[in-house]
Amino acid sequence: MLPTPDTIDKYIQKHASRASIQRAKECRVEQDFLEDDSAEYTCLGSSGAHYRITLRYAKKLSAHCTCPYNYGGLCKHSVAALRDLADHIRAQNPPPVSRPAAPRPPVREALTYTLTPDQTINPAVIIEDFERHGISGAYRHDNNVTIQQRTRKTLTLRTQDWGEHYEQHLTYDRAKNTLSLRCNCKRKTTYCRHMQMALDYLVSAFGRDYFADDYPQRHLAPLIKEYGFDPDDREAQRLFAADITDQGLKITPRDPALAPRDLFTRIRLPETPPAASDYGYALCIEFRTGQLAGFSVIEGKYDKTRSEITTRIKPLDAYDLEERILKGHYSSEALALYYSTGRIAQNYRNHARPEALTAAVREFADLCRTLPCPVYAHNLDDNYTRAHLTPITLNTSDRVSLDLDISRDGKLYQIDARLRLGDKNYTFTNKQLRINPLFIYHQNTLYPIADPQTANDITWFRQHPQTKIAADDAADFYQNALAPLSQRHQLTNNQLIRPAPPAADAAAPRAQIYLDEQNGNITFRPAVQYPERLIDPTSREPRLQTTAEGHYLQHPRDEALETRLLDTLRGLHPDFAAGAPYQLTAYQLLENHWLLDAADTLRKADIELLGLKNLKHYPYNLNRPTLSTRSESGIDW
Repeated sequence: MLPTPDTIDKYIQKHASRASIQRAKECRVEQDFLEDDSAEYTCLGSSGAHYRITLRYAKKLSAHCTCPYNYGGLCKHSVAALRDLADHIRAQNPPPVSRPAAPRPPVREALTYTLTPDQTINPAVIIEDFERHGISGAYRHDNNVTIQQRTRKTLTLRTQDWGEHYEQHLTYDRAKNTLSLRCNCKRKTTYCRHMQMALDYLVSAFGRDYFADDYPQRHLAPLIKEYGFDPDDREAQRLFAADITDQGLKITPRDPALAPRDLFTRIRLPETPPAASDYGYALCIEFRTGQLAGFSVIEGKYDKTRSEITTRIKPLDAYDLEERILKGHYSSEALALYYSTGRIAQNYRNHARPEALTAAVREFADLCRTLPCPVYAHNLDDNYTRAHLTPITLNTSDRVSLDLDISRDGKLYQIDARLRLGDKNYTFTNKQLRINPLFIYHQNTLYPIADPQTANDITWFRQHPQTKIAADDAADFYQNALAPLSQRHQLTNNQLIRPAPPAADAAAPRAQIYLDEQNGNITFRPAVQYPERLIDPTSREPRLQTTAEGHYLQHPRDEALETRLLDTLRGLHPDFAAGAPYQLTAYQLLENHWLLDAADTLRKADIELLGLKNLKHYPYNLNRPTLSTRSESGIDW
């Protein structure tokens, strides 16, 4: 059964805020269906999203909207839908047309209340009387009240109610000390909520003692005392002006420079630090069907120990984000996390492009090393209650790499790959693993992949756990497969790769540093020149020599030379102490003759410095300037 329009109006007044009622005028709703026990509407929001409003009234009237409004009470879309339903019901049941000859209804009698002996209105008594006659005090507050006429004994106010305007007359009888109330609305009973709205406006604007004979003086005395004067001093009274306006009683000093005696105590800023927020934030790793779907920054209310967020959890999104930022709702750390994860997610979506994959892997690894908040795993199709958030442990110490088993089957080299997490390895078919280019997720532990090339290798071997390559040319297989893979991953087959016998006449390895310039930065790249090839001392690459049978002999690397090379390089400049990348600007090379001193240090350590001639923007010269002098007297002795 459909509710009555009056029931709908009361429901709106009870459950909606003033702002929602006012903003509902801006909403345009469309009725999708109307049944005896429910109705459904659709509204296009200001953000462009469509919201669905469901009204149910089988037993009790209720409204629900899918918009993100989260401030208590009805949203503006629900109010607009309820109004549309009320208008529809009124249209289906129009009031009977009054006959011209019908007599006009008699004017309702005024309600009369006696004021206190000191001429003060007692609103509690009046409200109690209205409630006994079915007018609830919960409906009386409204901002659609204006003053039409005002004297010291009478007030005429106008209220707006659902597009209709009604007048309320308040009259004070000084002889009887009574206040009478009358309204010209269409309600048949003497009592109506418009009179309560008018009374509430009067008390809010002017106070309960508006009709008192000494009304201005009552409020003048406390103000005079506040300014440090005697309220009974007539000279002090003349320093202030009292004016009764439609906005209320205004009492101000006649001299604008006159200030309260405690002025500087009032304007003193509090010295206590701001209270800690009851809300915290966290990072959500979003999954869908076991695959990485993105990231969310969530906020929620702390538990009693302030150790984790447990209630009122919701994700940050673009909806009214700017307004909430300007109000200081979010910390700078939460906003920085929102920005960085958004950028990582965008690059991850484009990870088919090498530059996007490189940026995403590096930024996510950097984020995991410095993340200041908890991390949770979350199914994107679930809500954000605490039960649907699984805590994640970040493991940034165990290296993510591959174990590569190299074998030969006739004319084919075969590479079988397993995933290594720290000191354990796993097959790619392990159902407990969630693998993507950014990280490995295993048993509620997240292992970020710090190296973009490692991420690319894992992506390949995840799809091809076994890879076969023609064995016609062992040197070519070493150059194009073993050398690049062994720099980051472990080779595990001992049959194809055997130790090489000691070589008495082998050339000694040479420590070298190569320079190259890019975007104004000069990079120092350490390397050791072995007889077979140039090897990065920080890599795992083995020294391999091909045999006529297509196998490999492994020579030992000079670990002492490589360690000395890296230690010497890291000691050249404070920026090198943390390790690679070893980069300096052109100014840093020239500052205090740093490059000349560094070249001398490398020369004494028997380390070659190569690539100076290839630098683009500055003609560096490692020769120190010399100065020679000669003097002559000009006399032939």
